[in-house]
Amino acid sequence: MEDFYHNMEPSIGRLQTSAACSGAIHAAGLLRQGWQTLAAAETCPVSSYLLACIKWLHSLRLHASFRSPVLLLHIVAASASSKEPQMGSALGMRCAGLFAFAALAIVGFACADTSEPSQGEFTTWLKYMSDTSDNDAVDDVAPVAEALDSIPLKSTHRTIIHIRAGVYKEKIVINETKHYITFLGDGMNKTVITWNDTAGDFDDQDVLLKTYRSATVGISSEWFIAKGVTFVNTAPSPPAGAILRQAVALRVTGDRAAFYNCSFYGYQDTLYDHRGRHYFENCYIQGSIDFIFGNGRSLYRSCKLHVVADTFGSLTAQKRNETKMHTGFSFVDCHVDGTGIIYLGRAWGNFSRTVYSYTYFSDIIYGPGWSDFGFPQRQQQVLFGQYHCYGPGASSPERVPWAKYLSPEEVKPFLSVGFINGKKWLPHYIKKPKFT
Repeated sequence: MEDFYHNMEPSIGRLQTSAACSGAIHAAGLLRQGWQTLAAAETCPVSSYLLACIKWLHSLRLHASFRSPVLLLHIVAASASSKEPQMGSALGMRCAGLFAFAALAIVGFACADTSEPSQGEFTTWLKYMSDTSDNDAVDDVAPVAEALDSIPLKSTHRTIIHIRAGVYKEKIVINETKHYITFLGDGMNKTVITWNDTAGDFDDQDVLLKTYRSATVGISSEWFIAKGVTFVNTAPSPPAGAILRQAVALRVTGDRAAFYNCSFYGYQDTLYDHRGRHYFENCYIQGSIDFIFGNGRSLYRSCKLHVVADTFGSLTAQKRNETKMHTGFSFVDCHVDGTGIIYLGRAWGNFSRTVYSYTYFSDIIYGPGWSDFGFPQRQQQVLFGQYHCYGPGASSPERVPWAKYLSPEEVKPFLSVGFINGKKWLPHYIKKPKFT
């Protein structure tokens, strides 16, 4: 019977690789094949076949809601073993057949489930994997995009795409119909996704891309996770005053996105933190001008921000435009270094909000620290702050008077994942489902 179980393993892989329902169909064929094969061996007890099926069901790691049906199958198997009908007998064939259909029904219901997830819990009770192929010496291949194309629309299951080490030259857009996607790379600077569009380039319909569509990877879906992936825009550094030379490596527009041990490379506008709640941990972000920008509500924890400005640049440009917006950038326990002279942030929005806490600043920080973006009225409306930062660039007698050195009470909302309601959605906080 071990051989029969191993013969069923391809069906498990199929379930993990593409739409779960196609895997169930494949599994049905294997169960039927195994049933017919064992039926010919009249000495094989039904219980052996049933227990092999149960082992297969366990390997699928179905959600806890399917625990009772699987337990029921255990009882059926035990009952069969007490009478020990043989596969060649009429009773044995009937027992095995009913059992197989029951097992497939469980998988079928699991695959067809479209219920909305409860708040604060993973929806991933059935996990199907897509591996990108080894892309050595292959031209004009877009394995990541192809893996994304295989994901069903509006799926409520998390899909983990393992992107193997290599350089993937492709432009990727994940739209709002494909949520719960994880990019699992083989490590920062090992798995690399790269493209070279700028805001001044045109698409196939001769429409100007602008900054939003210049991104190498654009994410509009919710619940996105990336781990161990590098995002690059290889467009060259723009000269001072250049128009439409913004070149985004990553744009994240969807809510509840998390990035772990990822890196982002570009020059002007590297990371478009467009909108939504986002979390970055142990990431490396490189750029020159406004290279973290947008109106996201984001926490950057233990990240390295590396500046490659030729002369003058800026780290951030946050675009909070109304007091009722709960947006802003918070950097905690980060490290800032590089070349050139830079602002800590520029007031892209009327009520821009950026806070650095426990962060190291090298000597590249421009004395005044912050820019009002040419709108003096914003000086009294923005929140630009520091708390317990250190290093040669952490303080200066030239600091603008409208920036703040925050008190413990003032900085408290910005220090933890509470700033982004992270305990309700971050993977390392939310309650995971139990598996059978």
